[in-house]
Amino acid sequence: MVVYDDIHSMEIDEEGRLVRRNYKWVARVVRHEEEDGWCVHLTKNGADEPSLVVRWETEKDRSTPKQLDEASFTALVRAADGLERRHRERIEAARRKSVIVDGDEGEVDVQLLVIPDDDDPHAVLTACGRGGERLASEIVPADFRMTRDNAARWVRSGFRVQVWTAE
Repeated sequence: MVVYDDIHSMEIDEEGRLVRRNYKWVARVVRHEEEDGWCVHLTKNGADEPSLVVRWETEKDRSTPKQLDEASFTALVRAADGLERRHRERIEAARRKSVIVDGDEGEVDVQLLVIPDDDDPHAVLTACGRGGERLASEIVPADFRMTRDNAARWVRSGFRVQVWTAE
């Protein structure tokens, strides 16, 4: 049996338990064999592995899991979305680094953006002036170590192409 509304659907799985889903997530109450209890697996649609696994409460008889109601499903989705967002932010922060160094014309913002390409992993080193104007840009190895000293050395050299090595 499947019940649909505009955003969510509910269905009863082959074991008679409620499965809730929306356009992005599927939540299933499953038996947790190791701890002799129940848990909810929240899986992104199309994914093989759950993104979030949460211990689930049982009814008073201690053997039947509580039903997965709309409020609980919404809270789980909110938690999984938050985890996913923080994970993306961590990855993005690891790809971008920035330091400010002194140049001939004042402060220079030196930025490194790592491009994780399977065939040609590299990074782009960019220098911007105080007004945000691009002063120079250079492709460097993906394992380039972005330090204040390396950035200052590049700026002092007049942004000349150099052979960069990982340190």
